Amino acid sequence: MSVPAFRNSKAKVRRRRQHHKLKPTHIVIDKVTGEPRLPHHHNATTGVPAAAEVKKTETKTKKPAPKKNAKKPSNGSEKTEE
Repeated sequence: MSVPAFRNSKAKVRRRRQHHKLKPTHIVIDKVTGEPRLPHHHNATTGVPAAAEVKKTETKTKKPAPKKNAKKPSNGSEKTEE
């Protein structure tokens, strides 16, 4: 069994354990029902996922692409003489 070569100081141990603490849960208010829920989770009352509500608002109708005009002379050889 391996034995540590040096003793860890109190500061080093506390720095390592700093990541073991509990983090607060983020709670958001549902826009449809007004009930609290976790972000990116479904609504407990209606059962509708939060992502489905976002997808409905993002869909937009696409405009058709504009038609291209006829080619214009590029070298100037087709100029009209007066």
